[in-house]
Amino acid sequence: FILLVELSNKSFADSLLSFINHKQSGSMLINSQQNYILATEQNNDVTNQILKIKLMQKTNAGNATTTMKVGEKTYLVLNKKSEFLNIELITYIPTEQVYNRIRKYQQLFIGFSIVSVIVMVSFSFSTHRMIHKPLLKLVNSFKKLQEGTMNIFIEHKHNDEFQYLYKSFNAMVSKLGELIDQVYKQRIYAQRAELKQL
Repeated sequence: FILLVELSNKSFADSLLSFINHKQSGSMLINSQQNYILATEQNNDVTNQILKIKLMQKTNAGNATTTMKVGEKTYLVLNKKSEFLNIELITYIPTEQVYNRIRKYQQLFIGFSIVSVIVMVSFSFSTHRMIHKPLLKLVNSFKKLQEGTMNIFIEHKHNDEFQYLYKSFNAMVSKLGELIDQVYKQRIYAQRAELKQL
């Protein structure tokens, strides 16, 4: 028995068109041993260049991805070989078409990175302004108090926790001043009493 199967060139051509997503791309089926060629673009410069290279090789190159320059443009050429049918599927696409999408994502990534850096810097600056500076001011005021400076009064413009701390600090300094004044007066009175007794 002989089983004969005839494959439609039109169906193959329609299937090859499904691999194309750009007007300057193309696909082809090649059997270099039998000089069988089915291409979406028969008289295209890129198609002719690829066919010339493939027919000169006389062997299917197998699964590979290469680049080829035709005129001013560079193309990405993808090969997929079928061992069973001894046919090679070749698809080519301009590299600019492939890299344009990558460049778009690259620009988005760069933009996102810049925005992230700006957000981090602004957050650090606001944290420094809102927490570090008021805390440093409070610590410096305590140091001055330790050194004996009693006329300290610190202010805070915003209505937050630091304003409460500053008010408490000011009240403490005021109360401390009053206590020191009382102790000082008591000592003077005690000295005067001693002098009177003498």
